[in-house]
Amino acid sequence: GMKWYPYLYIGERAAKKKNKILRRLKTGAGQIDVWVITEAANGVDQFDILSSAWLKRRAVRKKLPVIIGVAKGYDEAVELIVQMAEETYHKTGSGDIRSYLKSRCSKNFQERI
Repeated sequence: GMKWYPYLYIGERAAKKKNKILRRLKTGAGQIDVWVITEAANGVDQFDILSSAWLKRRAVRKKLPVIIGVAKGYDEAVELIVQMAEETYHKTGSGDIRSYLKSRCSKNFQERI
């Protein structure tokens, strides 16, 4: 099934309907303007921002990298990444968001991010 970051980032607008949004993401139900932030599939960028419309396809859900954030609206997804960057810099002094996200997790989860 889908893999979720243990300290999932949720945008303010998405948080209002968090349980419903997460349940629908897990089942692949369509949702208007819901976006997920995942580890970048290309291994170069830090993240991908994907429309939940993609997740209606089972093959996509099965191969999806770890979901790090959920937002309502593309702009909110961008805001979440800015928040992650600020948090990373505040905690570590660097801009390596992925290393910071990994450092917050148990060892067995780190390999998946």
